[in-house]
Amino acid sequence: MKALPTSCSSAARASLRVVEQTVLLNGATAYMNLLRDTAILDPKELAQVAVTATVDAHLLGPKIRVFTYRAKHSSKKMRGHRSRLSKVTITEIALKKRAAARPRRKAQAEAAAPEGD
Repeated sequence: MKALPTSCSSAARASLRVVEQTVLLNGATAYMNLLRDTAILDPKELAQVAVTATVDAHLLGPKIRVFTYRAKHSSKKMRGHRSRLSKVTITEIALKKRAAARPRRKAQAEAAAPEGD
């Protein structure tokens, strides 16, 4: 973001910020619309896509602490967890190659039949 000139009034600065935010929001919306229009959402088409990825690391997420306390009771509990995460790098997204079409049975029978006069 560019620095605003110091000679602007606070109202002018606020309106410039609103305009910048609107432009950024419109750009982001246009980009999301482009992604949505080119995205493959049909399950039959998704079955034709092959994704190759490598697992880089197994990590622990941030520690989540849950403290339960009841006033005027001797009841305190400390619970929590750290989520198990995997860092993955997608190396390739490609369309699967179709398998060669099987010859039809009739064509197989004709090819296997001995040709004799």
